[in-house]
Amino acid sequence: MQVSIVIVNYKQPNLTIQCVNSIIKHTLNIKYEIIVVDNCSKDDSKQIISNKFHTIKYIQLDENIGYSRANNIGINISTGKYILVLNNDTIFIENILFKLCQLLDEKQNISAACVQLYYEDMTKQLSGSNFVFLGLNVLLTFPYISNILKYIVKKLKVKKPHPSKSTGKEKVDWISGAFMFVRRKDLINIGAFDEDFFLFSEEAEWCYRLNQVGYVVIFPELSLIHLGGKTMSSTITDESENYYPYWDKKGLQLMVSNLLRIRKQYGVVLTFIHLMLYFFASLIDVSCTTILYMFTKLFVTKNKYSIEKSISFMKNSFVLLRYFPSILIKRKKLYKVI
Repeated sequence: MQVSIVIVNYKQPNLTIQCVNSIIKHTLNIKYEIIVVDNCSKDDSKQIISNKFHTIKYIQLDENIGYSRANNIGINISTGKYILVLNNDTIFIENILFKLCQLLDEKQNISAACVQLYYEDMTKQLSGSNFVFLGLNVLLTFPYISNILKYIVKKLKVKKPHPSKSTGKEKVDWISGAFMFVRRKDLINIGAFDEDFFLFSEEAEWCYRLNQVGYVVIFPELSLIHLGGKTMSSTITDESENYYPYWDKKGLQLMVSNLLRIRKQYGVVLTFIHLMLYFFASLIDVSCTTILYMFTKLFVTKNKYSIEKSISFMKNSFVLLRYFPSILIKRKKLYKVI
């Protein structure tokens, strides 16, 4: 078997069917298997998908164990020389698996690869990037702070961490979890996904380890549609904002997962610093939003920020303290919030 394709389904049977149909249509001249792991959808996903495709391996889980653990179950029963971890909101438009097998057969120093991801309208989306110094790119996700930093970066003409206008393969620090094409022998050396992660940051941490045994690259000449690209962007409030919705459960999961990654990748000191950054950012958010609210009331202009959301962000920062001791001592458990 050349390629094992692992897809996690959660309450989206129609997306999974569309994805598998595109794989079958555009994958030629190689042997591959498709493994669908259902993360306890509690709907008729199994019946719908299994009735449509009789040759796929379908694994039904009894509980939602998160992205990392669900993928690892699929990886553990896979037999391919290469393993593709694939989001079910992707659509194949060319024979990329055959081409990737050729490329990685030739380049034995590549441990993992992604292709150029596109939105449905065929505009490019981020397929991968490089780690920002000490993980401080988290500053770019905070209300107010992100706008100030992006203005400074633009004025200073700082080089962006992600590749652009590339004509050949690009070495990067991490690739999108939507499409991760991994060499099995390297996976055996460094392990699969870290099962402490429930959702978010797991692909970045995995790529950190994959880079220790080879190169992680993007092949921009190969194309794939990623329908949910805006949800990596899914974390962003809307098209006009830069910050992440840290005020809700999803935001708390983002905070916990990021702190977990920082601990594993950068150590104790940086973990403390990142914890303080969340408190600092939430304080700035509450203070600035309150001032803006007062002025918008006076001048009757629309205020896009919400005091309630700002306070919820600060509350989430305090809730983060519950998880901090376990993260700090690297206690092995599932850090699930949502």
